[in-house]
This record gives sequence, C-alpha cells and structure tokens, in this order.
Amino acid sequence: MDKIIEVYKVELVKDELGQPKETDVLVAEPWAKQDDISGTIAVEGGVVSVVNRTYTIRRNPVIAKDGLQMIVIHNGIRFLIDAIKEIGRTHLILIVKANE
Repeated sequence: MDKIIEVYKVELVKDELGQPKETDVLVAEPWAKQDDISGTIAVEGGVVSVVNRTYTIRRNPVIAKDGLQMIVIHNGIRFLIDAIKEIGRTHLILIVKANE
C-alpha cells in the first residue's frame, strides 16, 4: 500500500438561499494499493474513456457499511465507488469508476 487516497461522503446541505447543495465530507484518508483496469465505451457521437480501478485498503467499518454512497478522490480525479469486496476481516477492495 503505497498511495494515500481520500474517501468522501456526499451530503446535502442548504446554501445561503436555502437551496439544497451537495458537499463532500471527508471520511478517511487510507493508504491504498492501486490496480488499473481501464477501458473505453463507444457511445453515439464518440468514444468515452472510462477509468476503472481497484483500491485495496485496510478495513474501515464506516466505508464497509456505507461505501457505495461515497466517492474516492485520488490525484485530483473523482471516482464513484461501484462495489466493495471484503477480504477477510482486515481489508477492503474498493472497485471504482471515473468517466473522462
């Protein structure tokens, strides 16, 4: 595990006009091992690059429970958590996706 990632929970808050607004709340900054599984998708009008990655982190009970509603930010790229796989009691694999 050689990279630090940031895991955020997206929460709705009200702005100064009372309108709902999404804000990111930091949950954890774990050390992670990154594995890339990139690909592309052909859509009408062009090709969209989809970055698929997995991050292996030490188990965090909050991420294990609510991680599918969270995002990962690494090197300025925002990833949605698609799935979480538990490895025994000690580690989690976060399967993430970002569209570029």
